[in-house]
Amino acid sequence: METRKFDRVVTMTEEDAAYLRSYSGGLNIRTIPIGIDLERFSAPAEDANRPLEVLFVGNFRHSPNVEAVAFLIRHIAPQFPDIRFIFPGSHSIPDHDAAPNVFFTGYVPDIRELYRRPNTIVMAPLFSGTGQRVKLLEAFAMGCPVVTTTIGAMGFPIHQGQEAILANTPAEFLEALRKLASSVECRRRLGEAGRRMILDKFGWDRLAEAFLVLLKKLVFPIKAATIVLRLWPC
Repeated sequence: METRKFDRVVTMTEEDAAYLRSYSGGLNIRTIPIGIDLERFSAPAEDANRPLEVLFVGNFRHSPNVEAVAFLIRHIAPQFPDIRFIFPGSHSIPDHDAAPNVFFTGYVPDIRELYRRPNTIVMAPLFSGTGQRVKLLEAFAMGCPVVTTTIGAMGFPIHQGQEAILANTPAEFLEALRKLASSVECRRRLGEAGRRMILDKFGWDRLAEAFLVLLKKLVFPIKAATIVLRLWPC
């Protein structure tokens, strides 16, 4: 593998690291997650008067995002006709079979405007892909309740039902949405716990320090083949 040419390999998640080790057991791998600007993405004041909405953000040229939207449109949205399902993102193609409560907004200049706690529920039914999801970093940082899959949660220290609700089947997503839709306190509690997780572990100041420690351990002058390899999210 090409990764054998590198002195250090940095992955975003332990799952990514394990995958690489399965091919190259001798790799020097360190896991350092991606982070977020905690000042730019901060929990806004509560907007309890905003209608309850389900939000999924993504570039729809990326197949896991297309798969996620299709899942929500076919299995979840028809069961909640009074809840708006919002799908912002570039290159979206409206699904003409979607229920009337499904909306494709296209590109949104400032995605922060869509996260309105406690009545924005972020659902991310991601069933493929690797790395961390920036969309979830943003949702957690903005204090919104999150429902995602085991794959979607990779890279985040989530305890079921505390920082997020984990669901992997249509029935589990339906149950999670019923629970959140029926209780503003549940939405608020989940969103606040997710925000605390980001504050504790995913600020750039903390992660930059981890990278600095890693670089200081390299032998200088750095050889031409010494490069930090990052598995970027999609």
